[in-house]
Amino acid sequence: MRRRGVLCGLAVLALAGCSAPATDYRLAVAAGPPAGQAAMVVAVRSVSVPGYLDQDGIGKAGGKYEFSSYPNDVWAEPLADMLQGVMVQELSQRLPGATVLPDGGAIGAPADVVVEVNVLRFDPDAAGTVILDAQIAVRRGAGNKVWRTVDFMRQAPGGDSALAIVAAMSALWGQAADETALLLARSTASG
Repeated sequence: MRRRGVLCGLAVLALAGCSAPATDYRLAVAAGPPAGQAAMVVAVRSVSVPGYLDQDGIGKAGGKYEFSSYPNDVWAEPLADMLQGVMVQELSQRLPGATVLPDGGAIGAPADVVVEVNVLRFDPDAAGTVILDAQIAVRRGAGNKVWRTVDFMRQAPGGDSALAIVAAMSALWGQAADETALLLARSTASG
């Protein structure tokens, strides 16, 4: 009987050591077309994400009413922070005459224009198609009044792996940066 207990204990230890290590993912910066040369200071506020996305796991295709995530494929940092940082990099590339900073970052400067993004959905549907549904607002002028708000919804095939989903999310976030850069260019052109 004691031998069986020892063997069972060893089997449990062996299984516990077999779990795969977590793989950390981050969104890639997507290059985009220049949208303008205006000299301005742009602040990108913290990006709002829904509570179900505010977790380590990367979402995977699930049922119509389900959200599930890959157990060993996780974000390298909180998703909202990553979305803000990538948006800053992408807007800097698309607006070469502008200084683009994260609002609340280590470098502070009075902003001419403020960008706010409210993500409503950013995950794969039951078929594996990644959906980005967001609201983008541009504030400018005295008191940073809302100049324009747009609804942004795009989708891309995501596939059946965390890598494919993260690649689709990177491409979609780049499209959101394209739209935001155009809004910022228009905001300066309209005075």
